[in-house]
Amino acid sequence: MSVTNKALFAIERNLGCDLSLGEIARRCDVSRFHLAHAFGDATGMTVMEYVRRRRLTEAAYALAARAGDILDVALDAGYGSHEAFSRAFKTQFGKTPEDLRKAESITGLALTDAIRHLPQTSAPLSEPDFRNLGELLFVGLRERIFYGGTQTIPAQWQRFMTDHYAWIEDKTAAIPVGINTQDETGEMAYVCAAEVSRFDTVLIGLTSLTLAPATYAVFAHDGHISALDQTYSTIWNDWFPASGKIPAEAPGFQRHNETFDTRTGNGVVLSPAGSALYSRAVRILPALDEAREEIEHLQGRAKASLRLATGDLWGLVILPEVINDFVQAHPDVVVHTTITDDGTRFEGLRNGIYDIVFGRLSNKYQAVLHPEFEPMMRQATYVYCDARHPLAGTAPDLETLLAQRWISPGYDDDAGPGRIGGHPRDFAVRVENVMHALMLIQGSPLIMAASSGFVDLFRQSGVGHLELDDAPRPQESGAIYTERALQKPL
Repeated sequence: MSVTNKALFAIERNLGCDLSLGEIARRCDVSRFHLAHAFGDATGMTVMEYVRRRRLTEAAYALAARAGDILDVALDAGYGSHEAFSRAFKTQFGKTPEDLRKAESITGLALTDAIRHLPQTSAPLSEPDFRNLGELLFVGLRERIFYGGTQTIPAQWQRFMTDHYAWIEDKTAAIPVGINTQDETGEMAYVCAAEVSRFDTVLIGLTSLTLAPATYAVFAHDGHISALDQTYSTIWNDWFPASGKIPAEAPGFQRHNETFDTRTGNGVVLSPAGSALYSRAVRILPALDEAREEIEHLQGRAKASLRLATGDLWGLVILPEVINDFVQAHPDVVVHTTITDDGTRFEGLRNGIYDIVFGRLSNKYQAVLHPEFEPMMRQATYVYCDARHPLAGTAPDLETLLAQRWISPGYDDDAGPGRIGGHPRDFAVRVENVMHALMLIQGSPLIMAASSGFVDLFRQSGVGHLELDDAPRPQESGAIYTERALQKPL
């Protein structure tokens, strides 16, 4: 029986008892670390997320059948109070226990019934190589991910390679790596990283990570990158139990080989003739790159350029029409616009990558760059939700807002409006841009904080903002540039 099936059996047999990740792992005779990986890769959920969903589902069945009072149902589901149970229940199903009890129907609820047994769907797996590696240092872009939610990783790689990779100093390898990390609760984070020789300078928005000396089992995955989760599931559920090896509670990492096609996600196995041809191409490509750079340099001399960096509000809502008018009035100027996060905009302005950035003038700009600032608009931070959300059209209090599940906009800061910013929130998903957030929030129980400048754009998609009891304070936003930009000839 696989590790995941052992865990499913233990959970269902003890659903009404006190359960923790450590207790379930003990019943499966593996570590918490091993169980979290095996279960997550096989089911797309963390162990405790599955436990929570199962308990709330059984509670929903009981309430619809009017079995016992709500407090008894809450206690059976592992909640110590009516209030805590009601918050969790409404977050999961979008309605209160009282509403469900009155309706006596589970129609339309996103229930999680018991997974009795997962079929063995092992991926082809060759025996690994074992390598002893010394201490490894990495600098990279870290983002929280969810089992079953790895579709955000390609966009994370795009941001890392476009906005960060070239600026990382002291790199020791040409091919970057993907690192899987995990905290004590089983929550996952993924780091797109470059191996470095030292941590002299770590740019804002990036993180440093040290892996201690260890013995690594190196597995090969030759298929499409989309099937990688199945390979991981086979490693954790089948190979480790069969091998007798015990995985260390430490991050693992992925490194693609030189023949991996980043455009299609396909792994490529070359024949001997193909390998020889590839070796010749590797020697030729640097010369072609140098020629292309020289051509671009000569073309750049023919026209002046203006390099801008913005956040989503300026880049999607405000600047497109302004840039179009500017280019028509100045056809001899090429405008390059990058939509990126505030940390990258700051570093780009400081290093001369960008001439002008648009956004709020934070303290770090004033303290380090002493830039010029031309305020152009005032914007506040609003809380948005779908028009069909239970909170739509209401003025929720702080406790109600904090009980919701939020979208975390990785594309910018998310301090939250008013008093919300001083409290921890339940972030269900992290996104890379506001358009991704807009797609997720439509028709969902999620809410998010974003600029008041998006009101019109969001309204067109059936998303509105809430009227809060403490009105958010508007802040100035505009163009930020240094004296160097003023001296640039156009």
